[in-house]
Amino acid sequence: MQENFTEIFTVLSNQAMELDQEIKMAVEMCDRVLKDVISIDWTFDTDKFVIVAQERLMLDDPFGRMFHLAWISFLEEMKNTSLVWYLNHLLDGVLVCLGDDNRDIQTA
Repeated sequence: MQENFTEIFTVLSNQAMELDQEIKMAVEMCDRVLKDVISIDWTFDTDKFVIVAQERLMLDDPFGRMFHLAWISFLEEMKNTSLVWYLNHLLDGVLVCLGDDNRDIQTA
């Protein structure tokens, strides 16, 4: 899983910004499955995740921002990890999201 996580996550993150409803539904389903797998087998490269999340949090797309904020929240809830070591990489993007006018992003 570790060697494929970044590629799978990157594809899902790109597709999370799609406007097509069927694609969004497929992304949500794959997202849930990926989170279930990560919950069971916590073996992926957090460094690579942070690089992707850091870049995508700065995009203007609200769906992409919510997708990445949800992943950050999910990972923080995991007992085996702490993103505090990566805070300096994620903080700018999170602050940009908090300043977004979209209420869904502010509450994510």
